Amino acid sequence: MLLARVQEMSSRTLSILLSLAALVAVAGPSTAARACEPPACFYDTGRWTTADLANADEIPTDGVLVVTGTRWGGGVAEAEFGAIEVKVERGGVSVAGTLEGLGLTEAFAWRPAEALVPGIHEVTLTIDNDGIDPGAPDGECGPATLEALFVIEVVDETSPAPAAPYLTIDATVVVDGSRDLDDYICCDGAFPYEVQGSCDLELSWDEGRCASLRVDAGLRGWFERVDDEPALLAGALMYQLIVDGVAQTRSLDGVLRHDAAAPFCALVEVKSLATGAVAATEERCYGQHLGGPLGALTCDPTAELADCSGEPYRCENVGGEWDPQQCSPWDGVVDPDAVDCGFGGPTTEGTTTGFESTGDESSGDESSGDASTGDASTGDASTGDASTGDASSSDGSSGTTDEDDDGRGCGCDAGTAELSSLAWLVLLGVPRRRRRPERVRPAPAELRRVDE
Repeated sequence: MLLARVQEMSSRTLSILLSLAALVAVAGPSTAARACEPPACFYDTGRWTTADLANADEIPTDGVLVVTGTRWGGGVAEAEFGAIEVKVERGGVSVAGTLEGLGLTEAFAWRPAEALVPGIHEVTLTIDNDGIDPGAPDGECGPATLEALFVIEVVDETSPAPAAPYLTIDATVVVDGSRDLDDYICCDGAFPYEVQGSCDLELSWDEGRCASLRVDAGLRGWFERVDDEPALLAGALMYQLIVDGVAQTRSLDGVLRHDAAAPFCALVEVKSLATGAVAATEERCYGQHLGGPLGALTCDPTAELADCSGEPYRCENVGGEWDPQQCSPWDGVVDPDAVDCGFGGPTTEGTTTGFESTGDESSGDESSGDASTGDASTGDASTGDASTGDASSSDGSSGTTDEDDDGRGCGCDAGTAELSSLAWLVLLGVPRRRRRPERVRPAPAELRRVDE
């Protein structure tokens, strides 16, 4: 019965597929293909293609210059200081200083030997790319020598002390489905196949629905400064994420991300590169009351396949796609350790600036199958009062595009917060049905061009 139904569906769509074949053949590269075009420079090189001053036009007398740019690869910038020169002059007189590493690939600092004298300064930056990597070609891999000129004004002030920044914080449950075709059970004419997605191999199907038997569930924290940096410190602050007491990622732009397989507590430190003074937000905790487990999970697909019109089935993987002629009904056997992987969580939409916070929360189904609700910050960020809304959910028939609802929280003046005090979003990385025209199924050896 199953094979007969599959063959019937295939014959109904065959004429449509054939009529689209010519269009697909001349449609050009898909959106995903364009996103994954080879880099302009094919070399893993440390050459610089751009460089600029991150500072504001005015800096204090005890300030430092911070250079940021773009490179095609390489290690930390300080490893290439032998090929980098920063020349600073005031009124034609050279100002002594030294290069200083920041532990970043695309940024470094120049620190004056003594306090700067107020007035206009000219800065000449020279990077000898051939000295960094003589084997890489000039052009797209960076010019042989990169030069840039800047003018800054030193004002008769010293650096103010940094203050703890106001942050937007998105705490997100990320569920990534398996990329193995053998880990799926499908129904209603879904036949998964491999496609080139956003620079990674993805699975997709044109109709019906599928459920993954294995997923990886993780916790992602996104921390971003929303208030302005003090003018004299702008571009010269280093942000560091401290997770469970251990220093993690850092950046110059006030944006930090952390991926974890377990709940964690974090704070953000901000350091003046000029003086070394440090300020920090208060530590807050995330994921302490998740209703679903994290890590590598074995899934029970029963709930996700409950809305199938026909009988669920599995097919043989032939050349990176399911073969409709080699299918068999799913036996319904579920691993005794399997969990419901279609879990959600409380979500909050809103913004937080200082003590003011607004947001509406919705509760979702967690992996235990029970609805959960929590407190989201509305009004005073330190109180954690909230309202609850409608449940949100996802299923195997939705599109592949990830959709984010930005939840906001304050990471500076509130004390330790529960999971529900922040925005909890479920980004389902499980491959999904794509809402797009039917495609021609080529022979496995043919090059596939997927019309996105």
